[in-house]
Amino acid sequence: MSSPGALPTDALSLLVAEDAYSAWLLDQFGVLHDGVDPYDHAIDLVRKLKEEKQARLVILTNSARSAPHTYKRLEGMGFKREWFCGVATSGDVCTRVLSLTPGQHDDKLLPREHPLWKDISGRNISEEGKRKGKRARRISRKGRIPRGIPRGIPRRL
Repeated sequence: MSSPGALPTDALSLLVAEDAYSAWLLDQFGVLHDGVDPYDHAIDLVRKLKEEKQARLVILTNSARSAPHTYKRLEGMGFKREWFCGVATSGDVCTRVLSLTPGQHDDKLLPREHPLWKDISGRNISEEGKRKGKRARRISRKGRIPRGIPRGIPRRL
């Protein structure tokens, strides 16, 4: 079953067949797999895009995990690492942002004017922290769901 607004499978097949794109951004959850198993034809489609169409494929995910974990998980499902030229995870972006010192920003991630670098009042938090010499007193990280707990049972983190 496809999501509302999603392309029907035949429309996606037409895009692939017509060589309409030379690069593809593929969200892993809900596109390549369901979190446990790959979707029907997903492995064949990714293989075809890479090996027959020579497309550049990048995996996108809002997972807090790192790129190496994403590759390992996909390999365990039957996807080949060499099919992908990169992975962009929310976890890697968050780790990079948290590694910056006060007053620092990363133009490779986002331009200085991007709202990420500003607090809710619109002040540039990297510049503000640099001027005042302040550092965060606490950093929170969302915990992961414990392994071995059957689905449907509430989990405490």
